[in-house]
Formats: sequence, C-alpha cells, structure tokens
Amino acid sequence: MSRTYTTVRYGQPTLSYRPLNAILGPVLRIASLLNVWEKRMVERQNLAEMDDRILRDMGIDRMSATQEAEKPFWRN
Repeated sequence: MSRTYTTVRYGQPTLSYRPLNAILGPVLRIASLLNVWEKRMVERQNLAEMDDRILRDMGIDRMSATQEAEKPFWRN
C-alpha cells in the first residue's frame, strides 16, 4: 500500500492512504491473470486427452497437440 504525506495544521505530517481503486486495481489484475492461467491449464489437459479423430476434425495433428499440451500454464 502506497502512502503519501500531507501537512495539516501546525505543520505536522499526517498519513493519507491512496484511494481504494489504486489498491484494488492490482488485486483485480492478479485475479484475472490467475483465471487465465487456470483456463489454459484446463484447456491443455483437455487437448492432451483428445483422440486422433477429434484432433483431425479440428485440423490439429497429434504432435502439435502434444507440444501445446506440454507447455506450462503461464506460457501463451
């Protein structure tokens, strides 16, 4: 949490916190990123479990599907 100091009566500094939006913004971005990572992980697991007929219908060969399924969840 970032803090700023402002002066008030008698020249004494007082602590003032940033607005709630400044705090929630990064938290929401992290939550969104975690959601994307979870979706990627599930989609890659599903891709790894598909049989060759389904992959062929989608226009993907087994080698490409395996390469994609083996990527870590944080890689795009």
